[in-house]
Amino acid sequence: MSPPITLDLEMRQSLAVALQDYPGAVVLVSHDRHLLNAVADEFLIVGNGRAELFDGDLEDYARWLSASQQAPAMPAEAALSAAANSRQRRQVEAQARARLAPLRAAIDVSEKALNALAAQRASLEESLASPGLYVPAEKSRLQALLADRQRLARETAAAEEAWLEASEQLEASSRCD
Repeated sequence: MSPPITLDLEMRQSLAVALQDYPGAVVLVSHDRHLLNAVADEFLIVGNGRAELFDGDLEDYARWLSASQQAPAMPAEAALSAAANSRQRRQVEAQARARLAPLRAAIDVSEKALNALAAQRASLEESLASPGLYVPAEKSRLQALLADRQRLARETAAAEEAWLEASEQLEASSRCD
């Protein structure tokens, strides 16, 4: 068996965002309550050779577990009655994540474009720093590089604008929820 993987806060947040945006199904086993609350739409109770859907959140589970340990005769129905609102809340949160997914995807596309443009710009600036470029024989190459720098500046401004617009829309939509 492999040792457990420990994630720093940035990786934990990246994992949560990736799982929220993932369109398929994932079985996630974790002790990280924040991660579970952020990404899980459903919880299962596994025990006694069975796996059953738990109609509640982690707080409901803690109450159910506490109640079942203190009073074994108390059925899970007590926790399930409190869980009805939790299920509705999780459904609303899942709908909000689905609604915000295109904005997150647009932000991701813009960030990737900005990273690619930054790499191109760094390479271009390195070429422009070459002293041999500033001789009469290299005039056409210099002009081409300067035109590329202008093109990169326009593309960077457009990507930054797209990122800013999507980020503002995501922030505004998040505040409405």
